This record gives sequence, structure tokens and C-alpha cells, in this order.
Amino acid sequence: MEQSLNTRTPLLQSAHTYNIQREKVHWPDIIQPLKSIGIEKRKDEQYWDGLAQCYHQGLAKNVGVSNYGPTMIKRAHKALADRGVPLVSNQINFSLVRYQSSLETIKVCEELGIQVLAYFPLGNGLLAGKYDLNDKSTLPTFPKSITMKKYLKGSQTLLQEVQTIATANNVSCAQVSLNWIMKKGVIPIPGCRNGAHALDNFASLDFVLSEEEVERLDVASMNSMEFSSGGFELE
Repeated sequence: MEQSLNTRTPLLQSAHTYNIQREKVHWPDIIQPLKSIGIEKRKDEQYWDGLAQCYHQGLAKNVGVSNYGPTMIKRAHKALADRGVPLVSNQINFSLVRYQSSLETIKVCEELGIQVLAYFPLGNGLLAGKYDLNDKSTLPTFPKSITMKKYLKGSQTLLQEVQTIATANNVSCAQVSLNWIMKKGVIPIPGCRNGAHALDNFASLDFVLSEEEVERLDVASMNSMEFSSGGFELE
């Protein structure tokens, strides 16, 4: 049942002032403590109602979702379409170390005309060439170092391929990794800690990987250890 959205709250009132470009639901309602005994009280439909109301009331120019897999993205797309609202984006964990498990989701989004955005496009720095398994000084602090060592060990072939292609193109490993994502029709949203990182990210737009290079990266990625999604799989 559709519920009325209270637009009198300060946050929503400010939306009129700041003209929100895109309102997004960050997660489907997947945390269900009683699911193991067969009890679920999901509120996904209510979330979609809220997005539709934000759109129709002019609080947001566009609406999107995040962490939606192939099943949920189809449901959300239909629910919003039935309310006269286009679903424009789905933000997911996608990179050279998070490839295979994302393929079906990306395929469905392409079919529905939904733009995919990639968070963790550099695998928490793994694909930026900043970590060296043999140099502890390059590794992150504990406990993240434990996880990063595991991924470094499981991704050596991929990381070597990224480095080889980066050297051949006179670009950074991060630029290769981001360009590969764009070649898949996905928009990467990398983080940066300083101006140098930002400039390096922007420079990924200044060259284009060849189809042969993309294929080499695909193969290496398929044989690499998959980056974790935080314990949750996309539905």
C-alpha cells in the first residue's frame, strides 16, 4: 500500500532549495533477523513509493538504487515504471576483482536502460598498484592488512597483467582499471585522498584500451580471486 511522504521535514524541504539531482535507495531491505524462521517484513515497496513521490513532487530530478541484483532491479524497475517514474541508475560493487558475479546484473540493467555505476572500482586500492605483497610498508594497517594480503595472493596474475598494460600505454594501474570499467559501459566512481589521486583518476579518460587489452584483462579477471561484497550477495 502506498504511504504518503511527509514533505514537511527540514531535509525534504531543503530538497526544493538545493534541487537534488538523484535520490537513491542505497540497499534493498535485505537485513531480516527472523528470516531463518520464515518471517520477513521487507519494505522495498515502501522505499519505491518514497522514490516515486520524491520524483513526482519535484524533490528529485531522477531516482536510482544501489546494490540491486538482477531480480530486485527488475522488480524496482517495474514498480517505478507503474508509477510513471524512470529508474536511471544502479550502483554496485564492480571492478576487475568483482567481475563475474556482476555480469548478470549488468546485463539486466543494459536491457532495461539503467546506467550502472561502480563503487570500489579499484578494489580498495588493490588495483591501483599501491600494495606490494613483499613490502609490508606498502600494506594498509591491521586488520585491513590481513584481508589485503589474501587478495594480493589471489590476484597476482591479474595485477601483473594490469601493470603490463599500464606500462605499454604509459599510464597508471588505476587508469587501466578505470578505463576497463568504462569499456564495459559502466561509470566508475573512484575515491581519492588528495589532488594527485583525483588527477590520476581523471586521466583515465585520456586513453582507450584496445579490444585485445580488454580481452586480456577479462581472462585475467576471470582467474582472479573475487573481491568481497561485505557478506551480502546481490538479489
